[in-house]
Amino acid sequence: MFFQLFENLLKLHADKPFVFILASRCAKDDLRSLSKSRDYLFQGIRAHPGNVDLYREAFLLEFSLAKAKYEELLAESAKVKKEEEGEPKEPVNIDTNKLRENITLVYEAALAKADSAELMIEFYHHVRRAPFTEDMASTILTDLQRVFPHKELTWHTLAQTKFELLADPSNQEKFKKIIEEGIEVYKKAVEVLNTPEMWGMYLNCVIDIHNDDSLELPYFRKNCLIMAFMAAWSEKQLTDQHFYIWSELKEDLDKQMKLLKFGTKAFPTSIFLWSTMIMKRSHQRNEKAAWDMFKEALAHFRGERASLSLPLWKLMINLHVSSPKKVETLFEEGIKPNSGVGTELKPLYVEWAALKYGVVPRKLYHRIARTRPFSQALHEKMIQLENYHVKPDRQELTKCYDLLVQQFGSTNVQVWLDYMQFENGSPNYQANILKLKERALETLKPELINQFNSEMLFFTISWFGSPKTMNPMRRNFRKSGGRGHKRKVPINRTNCVNSKRLCS
Repeated sequence: MFFQLFENLLKLHADKPFVFILASRCAKDDLRSLSKSRDYLFQGIRAHPGNVDLYREAFLLEFSLAKAKYEELLAESAKVKKEEEGEPKEPVNIDTNKLRENITLVYEAALAKADSAELMIEFYHHVRRAPFTEDMASTILTDLQRVFPHKELTWHTLAQTKFELLADPSNQEKFKKIIEEGIEVYKKAVEVLNTPEMWGMYLNCVIDIHNDDSLELPYFRKNCLIMAFMAAWSEKQLTDQHFYIWSELKEDLDKQMKLLKFGTKAFPTSIFLWSTMIMKRSHQRNEKAAWDMFKEALAHFRGERASLSLPLWKLMINLHVSSPKKVETLFEEGIKPNSGVGTELKPLYVEWAALKYGVVPRKLYHRIARTRPFSQALHEKMIQLENYHVKPDRQELTKCYDLLVQQFGSTNVQVWLDYMQFENGSPNYQANILKLKERALETLKPELINQFNSEMLFFTISWFGSPKTMNPMRRNFRKSGGRGHKRKVPINRTNCVNSKRLCS
C-alpha cells in the first residue's frame, strides 16, 4: 500500500526532484527496502539527469551501504579464531573494488551529467576518509583538473590537499617543502584564473599560514605572504582588507600609512581604510593630521556617495568626545544640506546635547528641525527625550508631532497614527483625533488613503469605545504614580550656562 502511495506521488510530482529523494528516504528508513530506495533515486536521475541533489543522495546511499558492509566484513575477519600458539589468524582480504562498485557508478554518472565541481569535491571529502575508497580520492582530483580547470574551487582543493599535511607533526621537517608546493599550486591557479576569487583564496591561505605560529619558520612565512601581496598588487587584485594586513607587517608608521594610502587610491570609498588612517593619526596625538585626513576622505564622498561617509563622521565625533566645542563644530558641519549625512546626524546631535548639558535641547531642536535635510528620526528622538520627564510637556510634544506630520505626513501613514495615539490621552481626544483624521486625508498622497482608512478602522474601537480609553503604557504610568516608566534627564547645574545656546 505504501509503495503504491509513493508510485502515485511520483506520477503526480515527477517534475520535482525532491519528491524522489523523499520517497527514497522513506523506503530506506521507514519501510527498510534498500532496493526500492535505489529505484526511486535512479528514476529521479533518469527524469532529471542534471540534478545535483539526486546524485548527492544516491552517492551517500551507496557510500553508507558500502561502509556498513565493510565494517561487517572487518568484524568477521577479526573473529576469535586462534591458532594453537594463541595468536589470531591474519584478517581475510576484503574486496574493496566490489564494495565501491556502485559508488563508482554514481560518481561517473554525476561527473558526466551533473556539471558541478562543488559536487565532485563533496564526493572527494567523503571517499578520502574511508579506507575502502581511498583510491577514488586521487581519481576525483585528476578528474577535477581535467573537467573543471576553470573553476576556482578546483585549484583551491588541490592546494589544500598539500597544506593538510601541515596538520601532521611528523611532517615538521618537511613543512617548508609542503608550503612551497601548496603555494606553487596557487601560483599556477592565478595564471589560469586571474580572478578576484582565485586571488582571494590564495592570499587568505598565505595569511593563515603566516598567522600560524605552530609552523615555526617565521621569516619564511612572512616572506611568502609579502611575495603573494606584491604579486596580487601587480595584478590589481588586492582588496582593502589585504592592504590593511600588508600595512600591519610594516613596523614603521610612515610605511604603514604609505601602503594604506595606496589602498585608498585603489578603493577611494573604503571606510575601513580611511578610518584606519584617521585613528592612526589620532593615536599619534596628531590632531591636525587626523583632521586633514578626514577632510581628504570626505572629498571622495560627494554627490550620491555622500551618505556613505556617515561612519567617518561618527568616528571623528567619538575621537573628540572630550572636547564639546569640536563635537559641536562637527555636528554643525555634518547637518548642512551638502554633507549628505544631515538626516542621520541630527538625532545624534540633540541626543548628545541632552546628555552633555542635562536638559532637553529644545532651542537646538527647533532650529535644526526646520532646515533641510528634514529628519524623521530627529522628531522621534526629540519626542523620546521629552517623554523622559516625569511630567512630559504636552505643548512641546504637540510641536514635535506637528512638525513631524508637516514634513513627512504626505508619504507616511504611521506618523499620523502616532500623533493620534498621543492625542488619545488628551482631555478632548475625540475631537482632536477627528481633526487629525481630516488633516491626514487632505495631506496624504492618494495612493495611501486606503491604507490610512484601513488602519483607522483597526483602531477606531479602542479610540472611541470609552472616554477613558488611552495608551496602555500611559494608563500603567498613571496607575504607578509615574514611577518606573519615565526617567528624568539629570540636570547638571554646572553646564546650564553652556547649554543656553542649545536649550530653552
